[in-house]
Amino acid sequence: MEHVHPFVVHFPLALLITASFMGLVGIFYRRGLFKEIVLWQCVVSLFFLFLAILSGYSDEERIIGSLPVDELMAVHKKNSYIITVLFLLLTSWLVLRKRVMKTVEYSSWVVFLTIGGVSVIYQAVLGSKLVYREGVGVKPMEMAKAKAAEKIKQEANINY
Repeated sequence: MEHVHPFVVHFPLALLITASFMGLVGIFYRRGLFKEIVLWQCVVSLFFLFLAILSGYSDEERIIGSLPVDELMAVHKKNSYIITVLFLLLTSWLVLRKRVMKTVEYSSWVVFLTIGGVSVIYQAVLGSKLVYREGVGVKPMEMAKAKAAEKIKQEANINY
């Protein structure tokens, strides 16, 4: 699963953000249709969420860390677990209650779905900071960091 993470992460991001929007539209227009659309978006997204987490762990082994990277990575990982659990619960809730859900319950469900959508957007921001600000996963940046780390290591050995 080498370097799969950058390709996989965009599927749950797009599907879950769109699902949040579709859930909101479903409050006002053809709720049954939009429940069905959102359900399938969540189900497919869960598959890609698990794949994104697994591929993230695989790619993490190749990252040359620094304090900012390690801090961002810790929040990124924790948020991925929260998102996965939240959408597992929301998908289960919809599967079990889809046919009998009334307006108040559906609206409550959409509030949680929207919170999930916002957390997915936050996750995307964290991921983009890792890539664009810290150069994580960008081969020239990783090579430069490796050379710099090796140089520091050599200088430390010379001084002692």
